[in-house]
Amino acid sequence: MAQTYRGDENITGRELGPAGMPEMTAHDLLDDDHNRVLQQFNDYENVKSTASTAEKHRIAREICRELKIHAVIEEEIYYPRVIEKADIDDHVEAAKADHDRVAEMIKDIEGASTEDEHFDELIAALDLEVREHISEERNNLFDTAEVMGINTAEMARRLYNRKQELMREVH
Repeated sequence: MAQTYRGDENITGRELGPAGMPEMTAHDLLDDDHNRVLQQFNDYENVKSTASTAEKHRIAREICRELKIHAVIEEEIYYPRVIEKADIDDHVEAAKADHDRVAEMIKDIEGASTEDEHFDELIAALDLEVREHISEERNNLFDTAEVMGINTAEMARRLYNRKQELMREVH
């Protein structure tokens, strides 16, 4: 798999290029998103028993925001290109179904109070769903996309630009 820039949110100063080089590809960008949200879940888990309700709410809000933006860039840009280039509609449809389940879980979290005794369970369930989705995506889509030439710097640019637009829109 391509080199991943974990946690590096500022890629504007870096030239984007092919996998295996110090430049970012589409999978690098998507993996950055995956790693960032997994770290947020870990942060939540580490502080859930001692954090204030405000801190728990802040982390949960960040997780939900990250997941919403990530789903949009995948569904608008990445998945259509994968379908266009490869005959793996079933894997893409499964990924979209995962996104739908995650969206419903996010609605539940956003509608719940951090003081609710089940709030931590809602976050834990979302964490599990997202981890399973990431694993399936990496194992079923990334390898095929790599072979089909989809994991490019140009795709990374498109994903990154759309992500920046969404970050300005989604608060």
